[in-house]
Amino acid sequence: MTNEGLPPNDNLGPALLGTVWSFWGIATIIYIIRLCTRPSGRFDITAAEYTITAALISKTVSVGFMTAAISKGFGRHNAYVSKENQGTIRRYLVGVFMSGCLPLALREGILKATIILQVLVILVYEVSQFVQCNSVITGVAPADRKCLPKDQVWGFTFMSFSTAMLSDFICATIPIFLFRHLSRSRVEKALIYVLMASSIIATGMGIPKLYHVLTYEYGAEDWLWNLLPEFFWCRMEEAAIIIAACAPCSRSLLKGSCDAWACQPSRSLLGDSNLYDHSLNLQGLGID
Repeated sequence: MTNEGLPPNDNLGPALLGTVWSFWGIATIIYIIRLCTRPSGRFDITAAEYTITAALISKTVSVGFMTAAISKGFGRHNAYVSKENQGTIRRYLVGVFMSGCLPLALREGILKATIILQVLVILVYEVSQFVQCNSVITGVAPADRKCLPKDQVWGFTFMSFSTAMLSDFICATIPIFLFRHLSRSRVEKALIYVLMASSIIATGMGIPKLYHVLTYEYGAEDWLWNLLPEFFWCRMEEAAIIIAACAPCSRSLLKGSCDAWACQPSRSLLGDSNLYDHSLNLQGLGID
């Protein structure tokens, strides 16, 4: 039996799995820090915390589906994956996509609109695929032709990804307008800006996602291998947006660490201590 003409028998699944699970662990740790340092009561769960908890659960399910797909051969070239396993992997990857929608739309103001839009995109995509690819309706076996044209698949995917990137960008720019007039020290406001603007990282991760969508070869024989970069950046974006949502609540912990290491800013930077007597009730942002 010769392997001439076949791609190398590489398997990027374990490396992908290790990276994704590592970022999932970091997101979980920061989520626990958020729960431990939040200013509200121990059992006073806010709407933002319910949302982030649901997003973390959704992220866990998404990573679980990806783990199952990798166990069936996702991460290898199609030539080394059986047809049966390819069908199983396809179903797992659909589960990854469906469960990954919530982490891409975390914040309350944008949450409903982005979820509704992404759900509509998914429904339109699934209905179109069912109508155009169902052999009972069309009378043509799906294997005999491409079910969905490239422009339709690209349009559905672009709408979903661009909606998520827009929500990330809006959340990243919120601190510029929200905290500009806060009666806090410049050091504290700078720390808040940095922590909340971490959503820019998630927005940046959407750029390679769109690039791989534009360069993806639809209908190629090695479609599993070609999907690897796309799913990698999707999982990274999910972890980044969960971390960005939890990061502002670590302000108190970071400030306490600075105090412990004798990094307390000077009085000239802190300003009037009476400014700290007025607590701000910004739900879900960790500003006490």
